[in-house]
Amino acid sequence: MKIWDILSGEPVVLCGDGRNDSPGHSAKYCMYALMEQHLDVIVDVEVVDKRQTGGISTNMEVFGLRTILERMVGKIILSEIVTDASTAVIALVRKTKDSPCYTIPSIKEPKEECRKWLLELCTNFVHTYLLERGTVLPIITRIEELNEARNGGYVCRFEGCNYKYILHSARVKHEKAIHSRSFKETTCDAIAPQVHNKIKEDYIYNYHRGKLAFGLLLFEFNDAIKEGDGQRLYELYKLALLMYKAYSKTKYSYVVLLYLVKISGILSENDSHNLKWNRFFNKHGKNAANIPLDLRMEQLNKCVKSMWRGLGANVNETYASRLARTTEYVEMILDSIDRDCDIGEASGYRSSGKSEVAVKQIATDLLTIKAFKHQPGRNGHNSFAKFPCDLLKNLDYRDLHLWMSGLVKTWYTSF
Repeated sequence: MKIWDILSGEPVVLCGDGRNDSPGHSAKYCMYALMEQHLDVIVDVEVVDKRQTGGISTNMEVFGLRTILERMVGKIILSEIVTDASTAVIALVRKTKDSPCYTIPSIKEPKEECRKWLLELCTNFVHTYLLERGTVLPIITRIEELNEARNGGYVCRFEGCNYKYILHSARVKHEKAIHSRSFKETTCDAIAPQVHNKIKEDYIYNYHRGKLAFGLLLFEFNDAIKEGDGQRLYELYKLALLMYKAYSKTKYSYVVLLYLVKISGILSENDSHNLKWNRFFNKHGKNAANIPLDLRMEQLNKCVKSMWRGLGANVNETYASRLARTTEYVEMILDSIDRDCDIGEASGYRSSGKSEVAVKQIATDLLTIKAFKHQPGRNGHNSFAKFPCDLLKNLDYRDLHLWMSGLVKTWYTSF
């Protein structure tokens, strides 16, 4: 794992300085380096030749810093820059502060080019402020390690020793007692947890970042349903399972896990395909007009109840059952009458109206409070004073593995 991968999800404070190959105005080369303040690790280095600055050696330091900052756009969230008292560097930082790092295309540009530009801009924004590489991947890695240990045990890491232990702690005790050696992580993975501990939290930033991530997740669910994309919905349920488990939604967690296990290992290939894709209803076959099957069932229930009310005092089990079997045919008759009378079908979605005013107001409010500018130590909103940056912070991967293993074992005997 690279150091940039570790720092990609956290606002960082960088310290930078340049060093020339010789003093004075005769310098030919300059090496500019940026270091993370809390972890004391070099983030990036740029070597500048005087010919790149038109032969002016005093401009090499500014050129090196600008080059590094351009490489970091969309990859690292930069909170602060600490440099020396160089007026040129101070001017560069002041000029780039709070200014957009992109060029808006002209209105004369083709629409396809504008769409590509907007897509790239949104992609960079999502990668910068939403995607936490250190959130889900460590959980997956640790659960895989637990599965391997469950099948084969924890093998002693000392060369030539083949002892196996059920618990990781027992292996560590064996390594210390027998081999007098303690294995510690020396890779970049060992540095990652220090980022959360040393950098002060910004709870305003955490709240709006988490709110945006959760909102986009809901939009993804709705879009997958409208498009009738069973595979995308299947992948989203995997993330939903983690969130349900993290916030102790036991029943939802159980149902989602059973759905995933049925598709992956219980049902036949044909039944799994049907369960994954036959979850939507599209009355007229239009694009992006699918609805969930449970919503369709509610519509049919409404039609049945309306017919039952028409029975009045004659309602009984026989008549109610007979009417229930005619629901779809009654619905077809009603639609035919509506078409003959030239009555338009009511839309299944509420009219949202023009959103320009609301979007402008929301954007203005976010810019006013600097919601997506990390400010260490900033207090959160009164209702969410200590909002965490990680939506899966409460998830215990050991408890998750134990819970999943127990249910899979139970279902194995049941099915």
